[in-house]
Amino acid sequence: GGVIGAISLEHDERDAFTDQDIGLVTLFGQQAAVAIERATLHEQLLRQSLVQREIDVAAEIVRGLAPATIPKMPGIDVHGRSRAAGSVGGDTFDLIEFADGQLGVSIADPRGKGTPAALLAVAYRSTLRAFVSTDMRLRSMFSRMSQLIEQSMPVGAFVTAFYGVVDVHERRMVYANAGHPPGLVL
Repeated sequence: GGVIGAISLEHDERDAFTDQDIGLVTLFGQQAAVAIERATLHEQLLRQSLVQREIDVAAEIVRGLAPATIPKMPGIDVHGRSRAAGSVGGDTFDLIEFADGQLGVSIADPRGKGTPAALLAVAYRSTLRAFVSTDMRLRSMFSRMSQLIEQSMPVGAFVTAFYGVVDVHERRMVYANAGHPPGLVL
């Protein structure tokens, strides 16, 4: 609907171009406009396709954060599911089975939506998994995790999280809550 180019015809003589010449140049201009519009649309489609592939990869990464299998623990039923509100989200949960009959339960909600939230979720889960292998108390562990995540993320990025360790034999849970809505026991 708008101008996308111009063709300039010049000649030293006055009225050097015939109506047929003008018609031919007009036809060429119209064909050139169609070709330019097609190329522009093709470029836009390629960009959209690339963005969609990146979104699909981010969604797959977030899906991969959930446990591959739900641990079977004697005396308790364990279930979990996370579904993104959009094509990619960062909300995630994790279950970490320990050899001594304990189960780590993590729920995390990174700020925002989409790929940035997915990246925060990956950073949180990686940091959590690195720290649970230490014998650090939960408060100290979460304090240190918070510092590391804050140092590696852009200003304003954060994750709220709940992490608890269930002792199946003792039927009790020790937990830390980092700004997340309280966990519920059913």
